[in-house]
Amino acid sequence: MPVPAMASTRQHVKDAATHEVSRRRKHLAREAVIALLNGADGQLADAEALGYGSYKPIHKEIASIKDKVSGGQSKPGLFDHIKQLFRKLDNSKAKS
Repeated sequence: MPVPAMASTRQHVKDAATHEVSRRRKHLAREAVIALLNGADGQLADAEALGYGSYKPIHKEIASIKDKVSGGQSKPGLFDHIKQLFRKLDNSKAKS
């Protein structure tokens, strides 16, 4: 994935994680977290449409997080798995 698209995707996920923590503490709207996750998913879709690869595991994890947030099942560590997926992607790019 090109660096700008990956940076934008990561920023959306990071912002969503931050808002999710804030939402739990300050009762912010779930819609804000969902909107950020939708933005991240859209960035991945754009990268795929441009031929930069397939990011199905990240898409699936975004969908899983959105389901949990929508259902009120969020908890600490909710974004840990997607962060791990990004680290694996970074490691695979560094080795190639």
